[in-house]
Amino acid sequence: MTRYIRVVERPDGGWACRRGSEDYDVHATLRAAIEHVKALADETELAEVFLQRADGTLEALGPLSGEQITLRLDVSVRV
Repeated sequence: MTRYIRVVERPDGGWACRRGSEDYDVHATLRAAIEHVKALADETELAEVFLQRADGTLEALGPLSGEQITLRLDVSVRV
């Protein structure tokens, strides 16, 4: 089953790891949130991962496994 996970930029400058309307937790940095999303993706066979910025833009980071998330986010996400 595919799990849909978002890293959401918060108005206070923090980053929430979210599935649906449920926040798993909040991180002070994007890098920490990415590491947590990687761990969540490692728990499932496939994860659709999105980055949602405070301005409303949404970037699909793709259907990825945990290892791919690390490689993709290190290259494409502005940290």
